[in-house]
Amino acid sequence: MFKKTALKKINLEKLTILVTGGAGFIGSKVCKELLDHQAHVICFDNFSTGSLDAIESFSSHPNFRLIGGDIRDSEKCEMAMNGVDYVFHLAGVDHNTSKKIEESTINNIKVDGFLNVLSVFRDSKVKGLLYKSSIPQSHSSIELPTLEEVMKGKPLSSYVISKYTNELYANLFRKKYSLQIQGVEFSPIYDKTNTKYVSKIIELNIDALNKMLREEYLRA
Repeated sequence: MFKKTALKKINLEKLTILVTGGAGFIGSKVCKELLDHQAHVICFDNFSTGSLDAIESFSSHPNFRLIGGDIRDSEKCEMAMNGVDYVFHLAGVDHNTSKKIEESTINNIKVDGFLNVLSVFRDSKVKGLLYKSSIPQSHSSIELPTLEEVMKGKPLSSYVISKYTNELYANLFRKKYSLQIQGVEFSPIYDKTNTKYVSKIIELNIDALNKMLREEYLRA
């Protein structure tokens, strides 16, 4: 059980929350935490890296629903977001997996997939979207390597490029369409047995939802 202080005063009983990549290592733990707060949870996963074992302990929970599908499939994404209040977008290629696959595949999953999720979100009635970020969040600026730094050999990878591209798209959709989009900043997991670090990641996600809910309340 993770800390509940962040959502102690927030009622999630009437909320339906979609978690893309919900059968993954972090996604499944976010699903479990949301269920512990009485939210209705939809897990959306294509099981390329996720597993049924990860969600087995709560798969029969009355507030839990599993939808198999890919974030690059617009129709499946639309079905998954139907009737949803908030989205945790945690699907994609992680840092370690990216070292073993082609650049085009990384771009297809992380960039095209993310852009598809943003587009479906834009056209839906979902109130807010949270996604995994690896750079400090700022609505006014995003620090990118300069052309000079790249030409001088600043280390880059297709994974890093995809992360920066996602930040640019998130910023574009946030500003152009006035959408509630928030990145949750946490580093890649290299030691999955480090329960303290994993708990911190879950707490960061829940705190981000808490903040979004409060902002929504203040705007109402």
